Amino acid sequence: MATPAETMEYIWENIPKRKDGETISYSLADLHYLYFEGFVNTRRFAIETWLKSFDPFKKKNEYVLNKKQFISIRKFRYNGPCHEMFDVQKIRDGAWSDEELQLLYNRSIRQACELTEKLFWDCVDGCKQENKTNEKGELVIDADVKKGLGYIIARFPSPRTRLEYKVKAMRTQGAQATEASEAEKGKSKFAAGSTAVQTTMASLQKLQGSEKTKKEDVKPVKQAEEEIDIKKLRKPKGKVFG
Repeated sequence: MATPAETMEYIWENIPKRKDGETISYSLADLHYLYFEGFVNTRRFAIETWLKSFDPFKKKNEYVLNKKQFISIRKFRYNGPCHEMFDVQKIRDGAWSDEELQLLYNRSIRQACELTEKLFWDCVDGCKQENKTNEKGELVIDADVKKGLGYIIARFPSPRTRLEYKVKAMRTQGAQATEASEAEKGKSKFAAGSTAVQTTMASLQKLQGSEKTKKEDVKPVKQAEEEIDIKKLRKPKGKVFG
């Protein structure tokens, strides 16, 4: 198995260089793209830490790195196993105590999407008010609740879920088709350039072909709250995915 430094050398060889042929450049939008779309280990590093690490490379409105400097950011790259995406349909039907729901959130939902713990419990309370309970007042998870949760994950996926989706897409559609899709997304969502897109794609290609590594030392990163309509969790309209 390639070392982290060797993997970064592979990525370096597969991303476009500036006119001098010796350096690459990223915009601020590129750095955000790399963080949220699969390159960075977001469970270990907050975005503020990731962005600050590029301060020494800033030149006017871009960040310029040579090969040695690029390899030096390897500690931020996600280099662990890529699991199957969280499937809400596999959640057990029936009543769930608050303690069980807390475990479900900690172990699965928090990892799969950007739903904060406060919003999660707001959603649970909203479902309970819709009489989704048993005689003990416990939440009863059924097809409607699962559909709503699936909607939230699809609408607000975590960076890790995005990574898992991309690796799955590369395995089923091929690298070229996935890269074209990511390039289009980069233009529409982040205004990211080809260097950022190809950096991510080369990194994911290495994940796709790698064996599972040991379990990560996960250090949770504080998530920012988002405004999410609780009704959307219970009664989403239209298709949940795609």
